[in-house]
Amino acid sequence: MVLLLVGCRKEEPNDPPQVLILQPSDNFSIQVPDTLSVQASLTDAQGLTGVTIQLLDGNGVPVVPSVSLAISGTSFDLQRAFPVIDEGLASGPYSLAVRATDGDEQGSDFRSINVSAAPLRLRAVFAVHPAQGGAVPVTRIDSVFQAASFGTFPGDLSRAALASGPQLLYLAGAQNAPLRAIDLQNGNERWSAPNQNTLGTAFFTALHQGDDGRIYHATNEGLIRGASSSGVNAFTAESLAQYRTTFLHLQDDQVVAGQEQIAGPQQRLVTYTRSGGALLDQFVLDKDLVHADRLAMNEVLLFGNRNGEGVVEQRNIDSGAWWEPRTFSQGEIRAVARQDGNTWFVALPGELVRFTYSNAGAITVNGGVDLDALAYDAANGLLWGASGNEVLWMDPASGAVLGSVPVQDEVLFLLPFFNR
Repeated sequence: MVLLLVGCRKEEPNDPPQVLILQPSDNFSIQVPDTLSVQASLTDAQGLTGVTIQLLDGNGVPVVPSVSLAISGTSFDLQRAFPVIDEGLASGPYSLAVRATDGDEQGSDFRSINVSAAPLRLRAVFAVHPAQGGAVPVTRIDSVFQAASFGTFPGDLSRAALASGPQLLYLAGAQNAPLRAIDLQNGNERWSAPNQNTLGTAFFTALHQGDDGRIYHATNEGLIRGASSSGVNAFTAESLAQYRTTFLHLQDDQVVAGQEQIAGPQQRLVTYTRSGGALLDQFVLDKDLVHADRLAMNEVLLFGNRNGEGVVEQRNIDSGAWWEPRTFSQGEIRAVARQDGNTWFVALPGELVRFTYSNAGAITVNGGVDLDALAYDAANGLLWGASGNEVLWMDPASGAVLGSVPVQDEVLFLLPFFNR
């Protein structure tokens, strides 16, 4: 006769700690900002030494500051408030992790957490001015429309961009200044990429903040790079031989580049893989690009200028097929801002036009403004514009100017800063 004993396995001294999350329950939902009440039961035969609470994204990376405690004993009842207050946190599924250690082994338990992002909020609008006296001045306009100097940054200027998530302002130099990543909270430089100019043209020729967190930039040496918000290069591609990249746009898994012939009139729309920078395809282009937005999978809406006119072009970036739903005989496009998936505002000489994709319509909403820069504030439903040394905000429905504030000089770039 064989006697079979069934029961709980005895915990051995070298086993990892046992962790059981009691609260919150699986699929618990919160809206930022909030505080999770975390309760867990921890045991370990050898003796516990510490416990850590984390909120993880889909890749297992912590997205808010972890909480760690030093503990002792063979058992511990964890009860801890875990704040989730980062307004940059996007909506979506996350994992709550409780990890206990005995100094040698680690045990963990997990719960799914559904996070709803904090309401979108405008923190400020940054106006970037032309270089003056060997430095680039930047003005900060806060959420109650008060303007103040944000700082002046040595060197010259070619391009500018802003990333709300990591809270960075990017200034790309021309003949001598580097690409700088500037902290939007204190104005300090977090990192920079050197200007290695050996030609008589601007070194940084294109700049684009991708929705993957990378800052994409092209240089006159023929390279296209994409750096993380910490400055680590994560993408490299090459412009076509004898071409220079003057425009960049990230769409899904592709990097789209507008390129012009260095010693000729030809232009190309060139696509690369976002993962490795491999050349995918190239198509003939007949306009100088000003702006681009994703329209649908493989479809991009391009705004540019050709022969003194503004042009809107829909382009399939896989097949190259294209058509032009609108041209503006009034003159060249100076700036573009997207309101939603069907509506764009276009600054033309002496007027502001609302373009709607669904019917290829164009309506002048303000015939008395001459704007050099545009930006849309989705948090408050306002359209911002710059005219000379004045920044104004408008009603996008009527085009009426609701208010304005003077700034120190003309504005080259108008960049909204949101809480996420």
